[in-house]
Amino acid sequence: MNLFYQNIPRHPFVVKFPDTQTLIERLYLAAILDAYTRIRAISGIVGLMENKIRNEVVRDFKFNNPIIKEYFQSKTIYLASENQANTASLEQRTDLEIHSGHHQHNFVIECKNLTHAENRYVQGRIKNGEYRHDGLEKFVDLTYAETDDEGAMLSFIVNGTPTLIVSTLNQKVQAFKPSSDCANLSLQKCVEWDLSFQSSHICTNGKVFRLYHLFYDLT
Repeated sequence: MNLFYQNIPRHPFVVKFPDTQTLIERLYLAAILDAYTRIRAISGIVGLMENKIRNEVVRDFKFNNPIIKEYFQSKTIYLASENQANTASLEQRTDLEIHSGHHQHNFVIECKNLTHAENRYVQGRIKNGEYRHDGLEKFVDLTYAETDDEGAMLSFIVNGTPTLIVSTLNQKVQAFKPSSDCANLSLQKCVEWDLSFQSSHICTNGKVFRLYHLFYDLT
């Protein structure tokens, strides 16, 4: 390495979050969990559509979240919703997408409203005679995050029994294109959040993709 570049101090953001796993777990996931109590406290939140709850998460990230808002406001990282740029075809849009230029890293988050352990959380279905991809399948088939190795699913449970929904979905997720480490990850929480688990899957191009599954209990 050129000595000139070697002696340039690292950006404070990189010093605080030196690698992508630290960035994901100590910033992105921590911010998602910190937002929970504020999102839950919004009047009428349980009656909102998925995209409107997602928009409240975006608003929290940008303006109210003590963990992450400063980085968006200083343009250290960038947040997009309904972004076509990080999808394999321009017919799909990501729900949430965070980009860190310092790490050259994208993190796509798929959002879901849930009332039970719906199959669409995992994969698509035939609708009006046409198969429509859905859920974590979008990561596995590279509709989302084609060049990334990690992503997340953030679900808003608006009815039903949250613990039962999460445990049932965990089992379904393990059965969908699992990597050799999927069963082990299924026992791991996301930053100690009770309503969470992790998974990893073999994508259509052969790469292993890791997913963080987090759930808001809005019942």
